[in-house]
Amino acid sequence: MGPSRPAGPGEQRPTPPTEQDGPPEEMAKYTMALKEHGDRIDAQPSYRTIIISQYPPRFKSVVSLEGIEENGESRTKKDAKHIASRKMCERLGIRFA
Repeated sequence: MGPSRPAGPGEQRPTPPTEQDGPPEEMAKYTMALKEHGDRIDAQPSYRTIIISQYPPRFKSVVSLEGIEENGESRTKKDAKHIASRKMCERLGIRFA
């Protein structure tokens, strides 16, 4: 196999890997845990998602809670949201069973 070369016209470029490090069900637990934490402190996390790239698809989601922000990037909006939630949980020390 030879050295890699830039993709030419009409060729696909590989999508960068995601930061996700678990199955989607596992990643969703972070979003649920963050919402439950918000319920306990009477402050709900807010999310905003932007498109970084349409082809290949790439999204960035930012979660805010009480002035603190974390972000996540992925190929899907849902995964970007869960990655941002995971980072926020880690930053705030939120754990779940």
